[in-house]
Amino acid sequence: MQGMPIFDFVAGGGALLLDQVSKRMVQSQMADRSASRHPFVRIRPLSHYRQLYRHPGGRTLLVAIWLAALVSLVLLFRSGTWFQSQTAIVGLALALGSAAGNLLDILRRHRVMNFIDLGWWPVFNLADAGMVAGVLIAFFA
Repeated sequence: MQGMPIFDFVAGGGALLLDQVSKRMVQSQMADRSASRHPFVRIRPLSHYRQLYRHPGGRTLLVAIWLAALVSLVLLFRSGTWFQSQTAIVGLALALGSAAGNLLDILRRHRVMNFIDLGWWPVFNLADAGMVAGVLIAFFA
């Protein structure tokens, strides 16, 4: 595989966009309420704050970690031994785009909005799900 096709950037950008749109919809429609859409899933807006998110040095560190992950993945791809299938690359794009969604929240709002409540698992958002799914796709492709 010679290079990363534009589809990979679309997958990452799509994950970022979907995450941001879903958070805005939940925030504007739900405010301080919760709703049950299914017996097993409840939409419950919950802001996740950490001291690290408010500290400029902490936010800089998180950006540096995201950039280091990006550079590492590109180097692994270019080495020709890791993540050579198109499916693996799309999985990585999904994971990085999703991580960028939470990172953008931290940079702009100093918090992360979570809203998917399964009852038996900590409340999460689409970015969290995208990161996990993307990494699993990349490693098992």
